[in-house]
Amino acid sequence: MIHTTLKTALTTAGCTLVFYESTEMVNTLTDQSKPEDIIGIVKEPDTMTFGITGNGVRRSFPLTVIEILKQVGAEAGAENNIAALEACTSIAEILIHNLIDSREYKKITEVVAMKISEKRYDANVIGWALSLNLQRIDNKIPC
Repeated sequence: MIHTTLKTALTTAGCTLVFYESTEMVNTLTDQSKPEDIIGIVKEPDTMTFGITGNGVRRSFPLTVIEILKQVGAEAGAENNIAALEACTSIAEILIHNLIDSREYKKITEVVAMKISEKRYDANVIGWALSLNLQRIDNKIPC
């Protein structure tokens, strides 16, 4: 399953608390974090595409959303959040390299990241939401 591969990639990249969950439950899960945790969340897909190929139907999930988060002080300003945001940025870069190196997916060309404000979740976390277009390679033939 794709979410298991992504959870492993997040842990390998340096996330200390990793979840696969629906958008609605993420707020509750971030409350379980400690200030030193780097949280990795693979969000359950909200859309799916049925592609018709030959005599079959192929399922694909157009965008996979992964959030990488770290707690910050409730009243911390932008200057104080730089270190937490930079830690999340580094983890995101390592994660993308891990996914490319895994050779589980077709070519990953760009990853759009949107900043997550510390006001979005109750746990006062900041970080990035990565939108990845991951297409699994079905027929891998070892060289």
